[in-house]
Amino acid sequence: MCAPPFCLLVEVGRQCSNLAPDLQMLVLVHPAIRVRPLTKATAATARGRKQPRPVPRLTETMMLEAERRYKAKETLSVIARDLGVSCQRLAGRLRDRGVKIRREPPSPGQVDEMGRRYARGESLAAVGERLGFDAGTVRNCLIAAGVRLRDSHGRER
Repeated sequence: MCAPPFCLLVEVGRQCSNLAPDLQMLVLVHPAIRVRPLTKATAATARGRKQPRPVPRLTETMMLEAERRYKAKETLSVIARDLGVSCQRLAGRLRDRGVKIRREPPSPGQVDEMGRRYARGESLAAVGERLGFDAGTVRNCLIAAGVRLRDSHGRER
C-alpha cells in the first residue's frame, strides 16, 4: 500500500493526463473564438438566455375577427395560436371589448346578485339564465356563499 500523499499525486496526475487532448484543442480554438464578432443573438445565447420574441400587435381588424370567431363558439386557444398571442392576453383584450369569456367563474359581485335574486324567489335556473351561468354553477356558488337552498317545491330545507 502506498503512502497517502504519493497516492494523491498519482491520482491528480492521472486526472490531468486525461484532460490533455481537451486542453490542446482549447488552445488551438481560442484565437478563433476571440476573433469572431459577437452579435446580439450570439451574445444572448452565450449567456444562456433565449432571445425575447417580439409581441405581435393586435390590430382592430384582428380583434374583430377574434371576437367573431369566439362568438361562433371557436375556442380561445385556437384563435390565440392563429394570432400568435397567449390565451391570457387575448382573453383580456376580449374582456376589455365587453365579450363574456366562457367557463370563467362568476365574480363576487355576480355571486351577490345570485344570492339576492334567489332570496327573492327566483329558481336556480332562472338566476343562471339571467346572469349567463348554468343552474349548477349558481347552486355551487350559493352553497359556497353560505346561502340556504330551498327544496324542489320551494320550501326551506
